[in-house]
Amino acid sequence: MKNHLLLSGVLGLSLVGAANAQNRVYITGSTAYRNAVNKTIFSLFDSAPQIAAFGNATYYKANTLDFEGNIGGVAYVIKASWSGSEAGIKDVATGQVENFVDDIGTGTPAVPAGAYGTNAVAGQLSSHTVDLALGDNAQSYSKTKTPVLNNNTFIGIIPFVWVKNAQVAADQSGTDWARISNVTDAQARVLLSGGSVAALLTGNSADVNHVVYVAGRDDNSGTRVNTFGETGFGIRTIPTQIRIGGSAGSPTNSQQRQRWGE
Repeated sequence: MKNHLLLSGVLGLSLVGAANAQNRVYITGSTAYRNAVNKTIFSLFDSAPQIAAFGNATYYKANTLDFEGNIGGVAYVIKASWSGSEAGIKDVATGQVENFVDDIGTGTPAVPAGAYGTNAVAGQLSSHTVDLALGDNAQSYSKTKTPVLNNNTFIGIIPFVWVKNAQVAADQSGTDWARISNVTDAQARVLLSGGSVAALLTGNSADVNHVVYVAGRDDNSGTRVNTFGETGFGIRTIPTQIRIGGSAGSPTNSQQRQRWGE
């Protein structure tokens, strides 16, 4: 599954265009393209800007960022709060707000420069309307179809694939887990409705001892919308998904079969 990434904005078709329209720009949308866009914003400045980034100690992987510096010799502040494609489309179309990190040196406690693995606290965030949103689903393939947005442009293509994981490492070799190599649309619809016995995915009658569940994004995600639409599950149908917790490589089902709806 490859999704075109759309940049939807009320001020222009590019980050620089938006910045030239005002000295502050507020951006939200696709978390899937977050890394690339954060790096692109950084490169717009005449020299390395000051950055306040929260959510990851590597700045371009962070969810909430503030960039401050000069573009073409003029001072600009560009803020990003990556909430998901669906949320971004809704924000721009309806004028809803997102929480953006305050300027460096302001807030309570004052926002420090640098990248941090922790999230910003409430006193370091302020709500603001959104200027630009990146979406990996088109508005016509969104739950927010009106008012219709103008000034859209394609800026990239994002490949998406299904991935699998096992509850314990011992299940990853010579088992039904190893035999699951693909998922059809019909199988995906069953999985999203509450899970499936592995044998129905592998075609092997021996694979009846494990149940396969789907773990996925909430309803602010364009990836979720695209998946629900392309499989025929229905973009407004409420799924049954699990929520995965625990450390990378050793996940746990912190909440199993939780219905994530609108």
